Amino acid sequence: FEQANCPLQLSDSGEATYTRMLHDLLQGEKDVVLGASYTAERAKYLYFSPIYTVDQTILLARINQFDRWRDKNLKQLIADSANVLLPKHGWYGDEFEQFRLRYEQHKQVFYYRHDKDALPDFFRSSADVVLTTTRVLNSLSVQNWRSELMVLSKPIHEDNLHIVFSKRSVLYDDVLHINKTINAMLAKGDTVEAFIRH
Repeated sequence: FEQANCPLQLSDSGEATYTRMLHDLLQGEKDVVLGASYTAERAKYLYFSPIYTVDQTILLARINQFDRWRDKNLKQLIADSANVLLPKHGWYGDEFEQFRLRYEQHKQVFYYRHDKDALPDFFRSSADVVLTTTRVLNSLSVQNWRSELMVLSKPIHEDNLHIVFSKRSVLYDDVLHINKTINAMLAKGDTVEAFIRH
C-alpha cells in the first residue's frame, strides 16, 4: 500500500480458510484481506474499501461433456447422476447453501478445501461438474485449463468484493486515505491488482 502511503503489508494466506482469515482480522492478527463481501455483521469489526470487482459463482464442465450438463441447476445435475465437486467452505449464495444442506452426505457430491484446489482437484477426479467462481477461473494459475472448460449456465450467485481492514489494527484515517486512492484508480480504469502492486 505504498501508493496510498500506508504502512500495511499483504501476505499469502497459505492454507488458511476464508473463515480463519476473517477470524484473524477480528482479532487484529491480520490487517487486510482481499475479496470479502459486505455484511452488517462484518461491518462491526471491519472497514470496507469501495467495491473493486464482482465475483460470480458458476458451474463448469469439461468441453466434451458440456452438451450433457448445460443449463442445469445443482438439483437437476444430481437427478441426472452427475458427480459434483463443491467448495467445502465459504458463502456462495442461498441456492448453494440449500443444496449443500440437503446433499452434503450424498455419494455424488465431493469437496475441495481451497479455491486454488478447485480446478486441479476437478481434473484429478471423476467429477462431471465443479462449482467455483469467475475470480478462480480468471486467475493466472488456471489459464492452461481454460480451453478445456465451459460455463454451464447463468451464475448461481454474485458478490460485490471489497478489501477489508481490521478495526483492531488499522487506523480509520489510513482506510480513508486508501479508499480515496482506490476510488481514483478505479475512476481511471485501473484494477485493484494494479493498486496492490504499487
